[in-house]
Amino acid sequence: MTQHRSTELRDETGVRAPANRTLETLDDIPREIADRRLHAEFGEHISPQKSEAIRDRPDRIEGSAEFQEAAKRAGIGGTGDVLGWSTDIESPAHVLRQDMAKEIATLIHEDLHRMTDPITRAEITSTDSGSRLYEGITEMYTEKAVKGLHGHKPGECYADSMRHAERVEQFVGDAELRRYFFKHELPENIGRAIDQLRRDQT
Repeated sequence: MTQHRSTELRDETGVRAPANRTLETLDDIPREIADRRLHAEFGEHISPQKSEAIRDRPDRIEGSAEFQEAAKRAGIGGTGDVLGWSTDIESPAHVLRQDMAKEIATLIHEDLHRMTDPITRAEITSTDSGSRLYEGITEMYTEKAVKGLHGHKPGECYADSMRHAERVEQFVGDAELRRYFFKHELPENIGRAIDQLRRDQT
């Protein structure tokens, strides 16, 4: 069933961590790599306020029992094939503990959810097909951020939805889709692309 989301950190992304950040637990390592890759790929679209909100409320990497219990408390059921989930930028995402490459990819995927412009997210996810497209765009962006990550296996999550997302990206352009995703700019262009995609599917 399809699942849903060098030795030095500097070598992983080519950038240094901010001087005031320290690594205190083993879980801080995948969180730090995910954060650096996310900002290396999308930093120009992410406001400093959103970056700080994410960093002030770091994602939680949890074992299976803890992950399921946290989902239950949040009213999320059926976590059997779920690798991570998030609700909003003010709350940390929850990521299932697994191999590090999957953890990093899932951390990025969930933080992309947290960083999506809320109006954009509400617009896209207003229908079931739109929700699938939103997951596809999010996973497409995750794949861009984890490209070349040691141990990552692309295409394991949301493969069909990613294909639809790639068609929307081809229709409107990469830069324009990023502006819509992160800042809710150019909604008319994206709306036309989504409408065209729906017509093509009928």
